[in-house]
Amino acid sequence: MPSKISRRQLLKLGAIASAGVLAACAPKVVEKIVKETVVVAATPAPIEQITLRTLGTGREEIWSAFNEAHPNLTVEDVPITGDKFEKLTTMFATGDPPDLFNTSDVNWCKDRDIAVVQHVVLDEYLTRDEAEFDWNDIYPTITKYMKMPDGHYYFIPQWVNSNIMAYNVELFDEAGVPYPTKDWTWDDMVQAGKELTKFDDGMAMQYGKVTTFGWWGEYYYYQRQAGLENWLSPDGRDVYMDTPEAIEGLRFYLDCIMTHRISDKPGESLEGGFLGGGYAMWNFIHTGSWPGITAAAIKWDIMVPPKGTRIEGGEIALDSTAIGRGSKHLEESWTYLKWNSGKEGGKVWVQVGVPPIRKSVNAETWVPRKDMPDYPLNPSIYFDAMPYNMPVHWPPGSWDAWDILQKRVDLMLEGKMTPEETCNEAAEEMRGLIASGGKS
Repeated sequence: MPSKISRRQLLKLGAIASAGVLAACAPKVVEKIVKETVVVAATPAPIEQITLRTLGTGREEIWSAFNEAHPNLTVEDVPITGDKFEKLTTMFATGDPPDLFNTSDVNWCKDRDIAVVQHVVLDEYLTRDEAEFDWNDIYPTITKYMKMPDGHYYFIPQWVNSNIMAYNVELFDEAGVPYPTKDWTWDDMVQAGKELTKFDDGMAMQYGKVTTFGWWGEYYYYQRQAGLENWLSPDGRDVYMDTPEAIEGLRFYLDCIMTHRISDKPGESLEGGFLGGGYAMWNFIHTGSWPGITAAAIKWDIMVPPKGTRIEGGEIALDSTAIGRGSKHLEESWTYLKWNSGKEGGKVWVQVGVPPIRKSVNAETWVPRKDMPDYPLNPSIYFDAMPYNMPVHWPPGSWDAWDILQKRVDLMLEGKMTPEETCNEAAEEMRGLIASGGKS
């Protein structure tokens, strides 16, 4: 019969037993403690959460993806009432600049000479992060126009507009009309447009092509295709708005509406435009319109714009983002610019439906049609059109020239002026404005 054990002895035996268990497990326990200690010691200090205020740039999909890549940085869009650029000017004038803002077509900045006032010069950032930015991955046609006339970089493109023709595949199929080709001329477009235009008891039910009234782009591009270099000389002193090429291009623009009747007249447009499904073609379409067409469930494709006297005519324009001068978050804003125009940001833009600016993104997404919308059917044709398009370099006074010309184009569309009268009177008024010192 075992001896009786006192409480004191029992506690002593328990302590010894516990020590034995700990000894058996010692290596694992110590290892766990060491590992946990190292992890705690390696935990970085909390990163400050920063919100970047942006005006008119990006999209929710872009900002969300950026925030996932940089959890400490978020992007907040500034509400815009009225004109974006007026809002931007007000923000700078009141000492409340945005961290980031959209430049729209960067030539707008050039003509108004606002880059030196509102933009942060990015030269040092681009030099410092040259390896990461990878200039060679961006198409040369794009990098060529990133540098402003003073030799500095003020913005980074997020996507580029290179004009193409969009066409409604279903409407072509229904009419039995062959799809546009890269060899199409103005005559080919007119002939197809006639076959694709439908009237019922004098009322248009479908048009061959869209005309965007009040927009200088279409008639200006026809003028360029007819051989016009620009409305004004590079210094803005000489006027070319009344040259034979300018008249020829404007006449074709008018003939598509009034003579060939393949396009709508002012006030007779079909609801929804091309997105409404009632137009077969949309010439000189902007890249930024692509997501909207796809969202409208249009089955569409693209082609190089039809040629006039010469191939060139369409526009290459850089839709870019700049850092606001006076921003309190310069380094963080630069982080956004690098990501937005980089490989990862570029992939998100492709998912939205916008063509890439980088070769690597094109090779991984655009060419194999990976992670992108189903339409257009042949998106790589976009790059075939790029060599045929030119940047629109606005000399001083260009916006006055457009305003003067547009007023007469409106009268021309009302049947009150001929193309010759429109160009001649606009040129005469512009020469008078220059002579009076209206533009230096």
